[in-house]
Amino acid sequence: MGNSVPKDSPPDGLNSALQFRQCIRRICQGSWGRHRWAFLQLRGEPLHTVTPCKAGSGEDADDVDLLGDESSVYALVDAAFEWVRAGECHIEYSRRAAAKATLVLYSLDGNEFVQFDLWMTLAQIDGGQKSLQFPDVPPSLRHRERFLGEDCSDATGGDDTGLFRLPPELEVCLYIQHLICKRKNLRSARVRNRLDFYESLLNGTQELALVESLGFIRTSHQISVDIAAATLSLLQQQLVLHDEFRSAKRAVRWWQSRLDGSRPSTRMLAFIGCDGTGKTTLAHFFRDHSSGQFRHNVGKHLYRKTILYKLLVIFVRPLISRDRDRFDDLIAPVNYMLAALRLRILTMLPDRKWRLFDRCIHDFLFIQRKSDAARFSRWQWLAGWIGIRIRTVHLVVSRTNLQTRRDEITDKGHGAYDHLMQQFFTRQIPVHYTAQGHDCPVEVTAGQLLKRIVQEPPEKRT
Repeated sequence: MGNSVPKDSPPDGLNSALQFRQCIRRICQGSWGRHRWAFLQLRGEPLHTVTPCKAGSGEDADDVDLLGDESSVYALVDAAFEWVRAGECHIEYSRRAAAKATLVLYSLDGNEFVQFDLWMTLAQIDGGQKSLQFPDVPPSLRHRERFLGEDCSDATGGDDTGLFRLPPELEVCLYIQHLICKRKNLRSARVRNRLDFYESLLNGTQELALVESLGFIRTSHQISVDIAAATLSLLQQQLVLHDEFRSAKRAVRWWQSRLDGSRPSTRMLAFIGCDGTGKTTLAHFFRDHSSGQFRHNVGKHLYRKTILYKLLVIFVRPLISRDRDRFDDLIAPVNYMLAALRLRILTMLPDRKWRLFDRCIHDFLFIQRKSDAARFSRWQWLAGWIGIRIRTVHLVVSRTNLQTRRDEITDKGHGAYDHLMQQFFTRQIPVHYTAQGHDCPVEVTAGQLLKRIVQEPPEKRT
């Protein structure tokens, strides 16, 4: 599924905005192609009325919080990647733990974005001691935003797909529990506006106690013990809540990150993509236009510069009469382990510069990449046990443009690489994966990535 963007053409602002809003509407509808998803929007304005944030404006983005199961999260991410391949948006997907993933959609020109917090377990009830999961919300309590004046009856995937909302009184209780758990500043404009919104929503209903509670919170800037207990009691009556053991889970995650080195490095970035997508060119552009902020590392040098690999080339390769690429495919697991070891050593070296790699170590487990038989090696399971994960940018190029750069790549091989790599990275925990359309001049792509990833304050990264 490729696009027809002319080679190296800059994105058009008007078309970018229209395509971006079309992507948002598809999320509301709950389906795209063979993909189906169902989410519960936890709070805020209906998604179809959300105003995208302006990239680089410095404004504090208001995330869209959605609760769903893991299959819905993967279905949405897979569909969003198809939109990237169609030249309609860019995406950034990150996940640190099993409970939550983050998906950010960017317009094609990079000027607008919407961030979705995709919850599979919402542990924000009773101070984080209880949690809610999508399957435990009875279908009778899932509404298609009718109480907000919007009938999302155009959901094309069926009655069980699309975006749903809880009844207003339950959503208000859940929001109050959210304020308690996250220790939100009750004087902030965002919280006050949300409280006003819910108060006006409940006016005229029989929920007088909740209306009074909202007014008390808004005027006194505090949540009393009685309000916290009352909202928790109402949630427990209507929903199935689970007990959380946060301390134990936090300890397990801490030890796991230390043992497997899976925490993404903040100053390493790998470009991946089919041969001819411009990975090396982009890395050179970063290096040459950054005043010494970036250091380019050739990805294959992670294993080809090792003594063991050189010995294999000298003594083994002549015996089997293979060219360099086919020989690398044959010893893919060895190459991967050598690259993983050297990458780990690099993370231990002090360096104030960003290290840019024109391949990631997982590329070395992908074999026959130029042919119709492109696939992961049977040794792919090594990636789950060995090697550290770094931030990854997947450069996505249309088939038309790729043929002008590397005509030896087959259609099937191109599609297989993009699909399998996206599937591999978006199923990892933790992960920080960006799918970036690259049918534009290199300076356009570099500018967007600089603004979104490299120059982003560390506390904003997920």
